[in-house]
Amino acid sequence: MLTISLWLLSFACIALSFTKTKHWNARVMRVLFSVMVGMSFWTTSVFIFWLIGFDLQVGTIKDGKMNDHWWLPPAVVLWTVLTYYVSRNKT
Repeated sequence: MLTISLWLLSFACIALSFTKTKHWNARVMRVLFSVMVGMSFWTTSVFIFWLIGFDLQVGTIKDGKMNDHWWLPPAVVLWTVLTYYVSRNKT
């Protein structure tokens, strides 16, 4: 149930960021930035809830590979910030 809730919240983040950037002229960059916001929310929240000890239905957790992918949340957040700066300069 928590996994589905995180997915829904990720899609809500995508929709919210897409509507908040409607003043941007570059439509492709709006979509790219919005998807990156959703991915950032998803990866960061999954890692946080995994560290706390919640049981999530995610393949990486089931395979026991979460410790190998510790770098993923910071990398996705960094790409989101870079996408924002590139997108903002294109508008």
